[in-house]
Amino acid sequence: MRKNFVFTGWLLLCVVLGCKSITTTQEDLLFKARQIKASAPSETQEERETIVPQVSLLPDQETLVYRAKFIGLSIGTFVITNNGKMMLGGREAYYFEIKVRTLPFFSLLFKTKARYVSYMDAQELVVLRHEEYIKGGDVLESTVDFNYQDLTATYQNVITHQERTVKIPGKLLDPLSGGFYLRTLPLKLGDTVELNIYADQKIYKYTGLLSSKTTVDVPKYGKQEAYRFDPYLFLDGEQIKKISAKLFFSTTTPTKTLRASLKTLLGDVHVVLVEGKTP
Repeated sequence: MRKNFVFTGWLLLCVVLGCKSITTTQEDLLFKARQIKASAPSETQEERETIVPQVSLLPDQETLVYRAKFIGLSIGTFVITNNGKMMLGGREAYYFEIKVRTLPFFSLLFKTKARYVSYMDAQELVVLRHEEYIKGGDVLESTVDFNYQDLTATYQNVITHQERTVKIPGKLLDPLSGGFYLRTLPLKLGDTVELNIYADQKIYKYTGLLSSKTTVDVPKYGKQEAYRFDPYLFLDGEQIKKISAKLFFSTTTPTKTLRASLKTLLGDVHVVLVEGKTP
């Protein structure tokens, strides 16, 4: 059962945030970043933006629909939604969710859940709670609550009553909230970003490099300018190389994923943006 849960966490990390399996070190990434910056067009200090999150740039509400293919077969959609702000335990929080609407064989193969929900503190920009739902997204299966005073994350399975608590750092996101957080960063070529990501009851170090500017084909919208973002995952200082992905962000602010390709031992998963809606 744990192996299946591990793989589900990986699938979310790569579809929402992306990951890359080329063997590297964080020192190698910083060296590559310096090379990219050195070759990029020069800019004034005023033009250079500080890498600080500007979550206010996110639409108040937004739905992004991605069509998914597995080994060349259309399997359904991933629907990622920003439901806006709400109050959670006396704190103002963003309410994000992803609905997995795929063929039954894909859900069985990858052990995906029907719906994932994350709440991110609107001021501190940390994940407060993570939920997973089954049976069409209507039945709550498990929760994770994050306590930044005790620096703990408590996982509870509502159905089996399994519970586990792990220690966490003072700044933490999960794959879903991390994807929205990443969209707000005013990154430029050669910039890097590091995030602590909770998945599978473990804390991963997510390091990303904005490596190039290109164009990608998005069937509904045609050719689009995009940034190539090279992301890497580390656990306890060791790079995770089980799965790899390619991720392309739009160049608009806030950015959004236009295309992503996920390579797994079971076959390739490709997703492409087919609809973006704001109220």
